Amino acid sequence: MGIIHGIGKRGKVQWLVIFFLICFTSLWTSINPAHAQESAQKKDFLWSVKTDTATIYLLGSVHLLKSDSYPLDKNIEAAYRDCKKVVFETDIGGMNAPAVQEQMMALALYPEGQTLKQSISPETYSILEKKVIEAGLSMDRFNRLKPWMCALTLVLLELKKMGFDPNYGIDKYFFNKAQQDKKEMVFLESIEY
Repeated sequence: MGIIHGIGKRGKVQWLVIFFLICFTSLWTSINPAHAQESAQKKDFLWSVKTDTATIYLLGSVHLLKSDSYPLDKNIEAAYRDCKKVVFETDIGGMNAPAVQEQMMALALYPEGQTLKQSISPETYSILEKKVIEAGLSMDRFNRLKPWMCALTLVLLELKKMGFDPNYGIDKYFFNKAQQDKKEMVFLESIEY
């Protein structure tokens, strides 16, 4: 609950949406056993909605994967080929712009004179300090970071140790592919948002 509290109103909404989707999926598979059996055999996380005039594909995006996650399932690749437009959460290509990185760090850092240690309980700080040291880092590097950035940094470090890499993320893969194929790209949110 503390993590949800620390991630702000937008993050709470995202967690609620994820929770709703998990509940809906669980309910759907419990009342539709044929779908549950089909899902157990299916190896992708691709859904489609078809009308008389169009098909919309929804692909669950994982931001970090291992290299052995590729090639993707042929159904996913076929769905991509079928699309005229590809919709992303945000402009992934613009995320590495120096101005965006600077803005992100401004949001991730406490103002001068304020520290993480002042903002969380001593018990939480002690647990964090232990995790940071186990990761081979110093608390000096974390003391100005806000809790969400500390959590993100530690999670990314652990995932990288396990072989996960943002360069193999589904979103990055299809972003690069859509650029190369000159497909129209639509973004749900601005980078700033």
